[in-house]
Amino acid sequence: MAEKSSSKTSPSSDEAWIKIKDFEETALWIKGRNVTTDTVIKNSREISMSEISEQGMTLNLPKKSCSTGHFLILTLLKGKKLTGSPEKPDPKTARTITVTAKVIEVDPLDKNSSSTTLQLYQFNQDEWLMLLKELSERQTRFQDVFKRIKGSFE
Repeated sequence: MAEKSSSKTSPSSDEAWIKIKDFEETALWIKGRNVTTDTVIKNSREISMSEISEQGMTLNLPKKSCSTGHFLILTLLKGKKLTGSPEKPDPKTARTITVTAKVIEVDPLDKNSSSTTLQLYQFNQDEWLMLLKELSERQTRFQDVFKRIKGSFE
């Protein structure tokens, strides 16, 4: 007896909704120094990025790390997560970008942190644009997967 072929076919690996690399855990770890006050920004694990653009970014920083007009040197490490560390990338696979930025605005978020808007001054533009592209592509992939999953339930 011959088997009937199903009209539904599995998507090829190029068409798959969810790809293995969508689940690769990556980390973006930021450490910094306020060069205006010559102090290290403490609690680097509490630093997070909330926005990024071609000429700047907005970081959530520990309170009293900086003030408007200050200059910061920031080192960003992006890569696969280090085994056993919830936020730090593996130094063997991480890409490092160092930037100098000017603090444009500081808004308190809570008793421990502030939203800090930065304008980039000294940085490798090609490296920065590559980081921006990678983050944008990852966001687009997640949005696409979400739309496909949501659409299959409608």
